[in-house]
Amino acid sequence: MRIDRIRITSLASLHGPQPIVDFAGPILGQAGLVAITGATGSGKSTLLDGLSLAIFGCTPRLGRDTDHLLSRDATEGGAEVTFTLDDGTQWIASWHAHRSRKQLDGAVQTPTHQIARASDGGIAASGAKDVKTWVEQHVRLTFDQFRGVMLLAQFDFARFLVADDKDRSLLLEKLTGTDLYAKLSAAAFEQSKLAQERVQQHQLVLAGLQPLSADERTAVEVAIAEDLSAVTAADAAWTTAQGVLAWWLERRRLQDEQTQRQGAAVAAARRWDEAQPDRQRLAAAEAALQVQAELTRLDAARTQASTAQRQQTTAVLAQQRTEAELQRSAEALVAAAAQMNAAHRAAAEAAQAVARMAALSDEALIPAREALVQQRERTRQLADLRRLAEQKQEALTAAAAAATAAVETLRKASQQRDAATTASSAAEAARATI
Repeated sequence: MRIDRIRITSLASLHGPQPIVDFAGPILGQAGLVAITGATGSGKSTLLDGLSLAIFGCTPRLGRDTDHLLSRDATEGGAEVTFTLDDGTQWIASWHAHRSRKQLDGAVQTPTHQIARASDGGIAASGAKDVKTWVEQHVRLTFDQFRGVMLLAQFDFARFLVADDKDRSLLLEKLTGTDLYAKLSAAAFEQSKLAQERVQQHQLVLAGLQPLSADERTAVEVAIAEDLSAVTAADAAWTTAQGVLAWWLERRRLQDEQTQRQGAAVAAARRWDEAQPDRQRLAAAEAALQVQAELTRLDAARTQASTAQRQQTTAVLAQQRTEAELQRSAEALVAAAAQMNAAHRAAAEAAQAVARMAALSDEALIPAREALVQQRERTRQLADLRRLAEQKQEALTAAAAAATAAVETLRKASQQRDAATTASSAAEAARATI
């Protein structure tokens, strides 16, 4: 551990905030040794008390009785120490106390004690118990070890000098970091001890072994050669036995497979015989399916024949109506022609009358004029009747074409009926066959 900075506020004779003692700064950081000097009561020991107080919460002079450490004219005070561990991490240890009600005559309250990281201010330990545990784990010194070696207060140096060898050795190992070598030395001693014990055991075994004579060695070599020959023969026999065993296993497998296949063939034959009725029903069903197609076509032919019969009946009725309409149209046309001839004769007579009456007076022409107007109206009506007769003639012509188409339809329907009759006969024959 390396002490970097000490800051003290209102402890003992150091009243108020004191300048920071920076051991890592440009001045003290370059010095090999630092001497703390001054008159009696100037605060030399108080500076060391602050160092111990911030880290361990007690001092060599007063122990944990820290009520008298605050300056008499201060209501609060404390110490803060920045230090660096062997792993390079920097920490801040702080101790702070205050009087009750912030009054000078108030009793000193329980101080606050904590360890924080210098990098981000994170609290690592808080409270006297937790701080003590953290310091012993990371600094690896108790307060008694710290005051006996690192911080020798007044009249305490003799305690280190008169300490027994074990205590001094333990303190020096922790201070110099040589405790690791002590552990390595102990481990090496244990390994050496175990190796020596194994060597002694091997020596005892070797002492109990006696070398063979030449004749005995020859006999042993002959026995080994015979054993090797026997092992070679046994290996050959083993290889042959393995081949025989493999052949026998293959033969057994083939026999089992043959038995299984024979059983499967017998079962298949039995299932074939059992399926004979199903095959017969299947054949009948297939034949029925073929007849079903013929029946379907027969039904379609019957439907077409029925439709053709209805169409034939409709065509006959249409033809009869057309013939009656043609008869009526012919009669009307004959009557219209007769009326037109009468109208022509009347027109001629009227023209002759007009010619005869041309010399008559206007009063005598009035009846003739009225008769002429009536004759003209009748002539127009006859012209309309003639056009109507022509339209009816055209209608009759269309009706005649429709009658011809109906006759053709009747002919086709007759052919379809004949085909339906033939299909019906075939269907009846198929049903008789089924």
